[in-house]
Amino acid sequence: MTTHQKKTAIVTGASQGIGAGLVEAFLKLGYNVVGNSRNITKANPFPASANLALVDGDIGDPKTAASIVDTAVSRFGRVDVLVNNAGIFIPKPFTEYTTDSLAGLASGQQIRVVCPRQRLSPHLFAPAKCSQWHF
Repeated sequence: MTTHQKKTAIVTGASQGIGAGLVEAFLKLGYNVVGNSRNITKANPFPASANLALVDGDIGDPKTAASIVDTAVSRFGRVDVLVNNAGIFIPKPFTEYTTDSLAGLASGQQIRVVCPRQRLSPHLFAPAKCSQWHF
């Protein structure tokens, strides 16, 4: 099976924890994977693989979302799975959150979900490039 025939997964928040585990699991299942986090190429938590591309950047930035999707399509020819795992952590007790910090948290999380989906939308209805979507 060529690289373009394999399914491709995009995983945000991929440098550690659940995201890193998902990258490893998808690779073991034979997927191509595009992993993203702010500094994933510096962290480089995965062994080199022809089926893995790493893209640095904040997924809340539309340019990063564009780069991730463009990398998946240009390198692997398709996108089949998007896992929005990136998040924001406010390092203080929940009881100290203000209305402003909660609003920023909620807004940031929404942007991190919307940006990659918007960039992927042209590929949503291209059956030769996209087999399943789970949002």
